[in-house]
Amino acid sequence: MMRISIFTHLFHILYLLALNTAPLHANKEEAEALLKWKINGVSSSSTSVLDSWSVESLTNVCSWEGIICNSDGSISELNLPHGNIIGTLEPLAFSLLPNLTRINLNNNSLSGMIPSAISTLLKLTFLDLSHNNLKGAIPVEVGQLTELRYFSCFKNFLDDVIPFEISNLQRLRYLDLGANNLETSNWSKFHAMPLLSHLNLRANEFTLDFPKDLITSCPNLSYLDLSKNHFTGQIPVSVFSKLEKLEHLDLGNNFFQGPFPISLTNLSSLKFLRLSCNNLSGTIPDEIGLITSLQALKLYNNSFQRKIPPSIGSLKHLQFLSLGMNYLNSMLPFELGLCTNLEILLLDNNFLTGKLPLSMANLSKLVELDLSSNILSGPLVPHLIANWTQLTSLFISRNNLSCRIPSNIGDLQKLSELNLEKTHLYGPIPPTIGNLTELILIDLSDNYLRGSIPWEVGYLTSLSIVSINTNLLHGPDTLSVFCNVTSLSVLVIGFNKLNGHIPNCLGNITNLNSLQLDDNEFDGGIPKSLCNACHLRLLGLSSNYLSGVIPTCMGNFSNQLSVLNLDNNNLHGAMHGEFCSSTSFNFIDLSENSLSGVIPPCLGNLSTTLWLLDLSMNHFYGNIPEEALKGDVLQVLILGYNEFEGPLPRTLINCTVLKVLDVGNNGLNDSFPHWLDALPHLVVLILSSNNFHGVIGGNTTTKVPFPMLRILDLSNNHFTGHLPEYYLLHFTGIINDITSDLEVTYFDGNMVYGLGSSIMLVVKGSELPVEEILNLYTLIDLSSNMFDGDIPISIGILHFLRHLNLSHNRLTGHIPSSLGNLTLLEALDMSCNELTGKIPWQFSKLGFLEVLNLSYNHLLGAIPRSGQLDTIANDSYLGNTALCGFPLTVECEARKPHVRSQEEEEEEEGDSGFFNGFSWQSVTIGYCCSFPFGVCVGYFALRYGKLNWLLRKLIWKRRKGSKTTLPRRHGRRRTN
Repeated sequence: MMRISIFTHLFHILYLLALNTAPLHANKEEAEALLKWKINGVSSSSTSVLDSWSVESLTNVCSWEGIICNSDGSISELNLPHGNIIGTLEPLAFSLLPNLTRINLNNNSLSGMIPSAISTLLKLTFLDLSHNNLKGAIPVEVGQLTELRYFSCFKNFLDDVIPFEISNLQRLRYLDLGANNLETSNWSKFHAMPLLSHLNLRANEFTLDFPKDLITSCPNLSYLDLSKNHFTGQIPVSVFSKLEKLEHLDLGNNFFQGPFPISLTNLSSLKFLRLSCNNLSGTIPDEIGLITSLQALKLYNNSFQRKIPPSIGSLKHLQFLSLGMNYLNSMLPFELGLCTNLEILLLDNNFLTGKLPLSMANLSKLVELDLSSNILSGPLVPHLIANWTQLTSLFISRNNLSCRIPSNIGDLQKLSELNLEKTHLYGPIPPTIGNLTELILIDLSDNYLRGSIPWEVGYLTSLSIVSINTNLLHGPDTLSVFCNVTSLSVLVIGFNKLNGHIPNCLGNITNLNSLQLDDNEFDGGIPKSLCNACHLRLLGLSSNYLSGVIPTCMGNFSNQLSVLNLDNNNLHGAMHGEFCSSTSFNFIDLSENSLSGVIPPCLGNLSTTLWLLDLSMNHFYGNIPEEALKGDVLQVLILGYNEFEGPLPRTLINCTVLKVLDVGNNGLNDSFPHWLDALPHLVVLILSSNNFHGVIGGNTTTKVPFPMLRILDLSNNHFTGHLPEYYLLHFTGIINDITSDLEVTYFDGNMVYGLGSSIMLVVKGSELPVEEILNLYTLIDLSSNMFDGDIPISIGILHFLRHLNLSHNRLTGHIPSSLGNLTLLEALDMSCNELTGKIPWQFSKLGFLEVLNLSYNHLLGAIPRSGQLDTIANDSYLGNTALCGFPLTVECEARKPHVRSQEEEEEEEGDSGFFNGFSWQSVTIGYCCSFPFGVCVGYFALRYGKLNWLLRKLIWKRRKGSKTTLPRRHGRRRTN
């Protein structure tokens, strides 16, 4: 009996020992699996988060970083979020971790595919692999994790379709597969998921087929996000009718069309509704007021029209209202002031009219208010803004307030952004602005503000961006108020009437990134202290009265200076070699000064960065150095109105993206640079008033020469021979409707730069911006040379030519009737030649012709009549003694009505047949002329010559009113 008792006791002891040693064995096996993953699957460059995972501590795995064990000592959780782990999951032996219930590896750098072996974790309830670099398809084996309640792979690179097996996860409550590259699945194969409450499929590649079957099978959904996909058609309202628990619905950034789905107003639990950035139209329904639990309503960037419904006032819980970028054209409803919990109100970019309702004074919780780009009228009543003391952003730009800035603006002491640009403000800037000590951005540009900048602005020590461009500010030393604002990065106060010297203390603002004082009345020299602003990227001092030499430090004081704009001043001296020291220059404009000397050859050091160089209207002389012009990024070169001589440097052929070349009004002596015809992007070529000579076009071997050229000025040279017919046949930029897009911006982190200059063309007394010049105006000026022979009939192929000057040559023969094909022609000068015959009757088809000069030729016969030709004065026909008829006083002899002869008809048919071969279908060349750095460059002007019409020469002219554009707080691509 005792033996049995001893045996039984020994058995119990051995059993307990077995129980105690089993977990140790399991822990070691699990630990070895994790250790092998660290060695084989995780990069050694990962952080020290896995340092505790070592061979020495295999028996103490439960103390490893990110590891939690269950009561049996087996690993149950793997938690390493934000661990900076670089590696893959494939080497991890999931089968050796059977008790895992939770894996959290979000915000790491895991790559590769999700291993199908993960399906062996049958106890897994939580799986978060979000914010990694995983790719490939979601393995169908995931559907075997039947205990899973939380599954997120948000923001990876997963592709293919969502496997329908995922709907086998009947206990799943949270599913987030957003921000991947997943494609449309066969939604009909998905089973019901009755417990699912959170579904996020945003930012994928889903198209056309809306996941109706999936959504309707999830009746407990409270969160649904399908935004940023490619869904089209009307929003399928029936899908949402049974989602009584839905609180969050985001269908924004798709391509939905049609009206606002009224049935959505039946979702009584809805707190968040976003339909922004679609193509929805019609009106915002009055029923919107039925969703009384709504806290955020975002309908931004659609095509909603008419009024903001007064029922909006029923949304007492509303905190965020975004209706911007629509076509709303009513007054702001009084009821808007009843939404007293509003914190963010965005109504920008509509057509809203009238005054701000005084009820808006009740919106005391407002943090952000954007009413910009509407037609709202003023004034901005002090009582209205008195309660907006929580406001941090106030944008009312581009409206018609027509008032003073209220002095109590200084009570909004939490304000960090204030934009009142272009609101017809007048009067002084109130000193109380100095109370806004949190202010970071202030834009008061394009108004009628007078006086000086109050010295209290110097208290704004957080100020970073200031634009008071285009006002009526005046007075000396007003800039000194900014000298102690060391946080300032952008200061734009151009187009005012500020005078005196530029203060030296501005150089103390070492954070200054952009300084633009263009179009003021500053005098004296450029202060050398500006060279202390070592972060300066843009310096604009153009159109002032600055004198003296350019400080030598200006070329090399900042490795970041990209834009230097000193044009239209009284600067003198040479362009010193220090300009070559900085390799960051993109834009140099020194035009309209009194600079002299030679161009430093070392400008070639800027060959990889410089894309605009304007030295026009100075006194530079000597040869244009070949070494300076070898950059393959140069797009605009303006050297006109100097004293250069010698040949045109052939290194220009390396400037393969050159768009504008102006060397007019110099003393260059060379034959026609036919090698330029291979430049594929050249739009403007000006060689006028030089000593170019010889025959044009004889040496070219280019198959399609000058494919983009739209403005060609070779006037006042010594060219001989026939007109260059080969070129006329291939000017596809004028033959076809190839338009240009020179709307250029440069985005640099937080702002958009735009310089105070743009190409301007004076046409019939009106200034036109560059976009209209190169889109609408085409010009060929070959006047004042020694061309002879006939005018080729091929000139009639230039269908989009608007200005043609062939005057003062030795042209003979008849005027070709094919000129009648140039139906867009506005100005034509063929005076002072030796042309004979009649004026072609086809001129009567030139319906846009406003300027015509045929004087001093040997023309005869009746002047054709038409509505437009009848507006031409008689001095356009002087020196042609055999012409008769209106507007001349010489009447033609009475004769029978002119009947076109067979020869005339055959001549016209011959011309037509010639042009049939050169229809727009013959040449199809795409065209895009846009500058990469973000500035509208240059400013052309055509002035009237002694023949009383334009097309004589191009000069550079500043466009008054151009300004730097600060960033719009909410641009077109905002996704609210």
